Amino acid sequence: MKQWDQFDLAGTLRKRLGKPTRVANDADLQGAAVVAGKGLELVITLGTGVGTALFYDGRLLPISSLPTIPSARVRRTTNSSGPARKEVVTPWNKRVRRAVETLRALSFFDHCYIGGGIPSI
Repeated sequence: MKQWDQFDLAGTLRKRLGKPTRVANDADLQGAAVVAGKGLELVITLGTGVGTALFYDGRLLPISSLPTIPSARVRRTTNSSGPARKEVVTPWNKRVRRAVETLRALSFFDHCYIGGGIPSI
């Protein structure tokens, strides 16, 4: 959306709340909580979409949001309602596995963490 382009969300929140503020995506934040700080670590979040973050020796890489092309079919499934998703459990599992394998080939990660707010199937 055009109105969000160059919008200083952190600055606006800092002014309104009167508190120090940082803005991060879900995968970056989840990764900050779970990475071991050893080698290249990939974090994948599954929710209303698919998010990624890469950490190297515990530090978030600035280009950590990997392209979601290999996970496009996973994203379409995660956007389905719970009952609709139950009909595609096996294909969904295969899609997630294929996306992880593709991301492994792209990044050669040492560790991978998968989480997020997707409801249980």
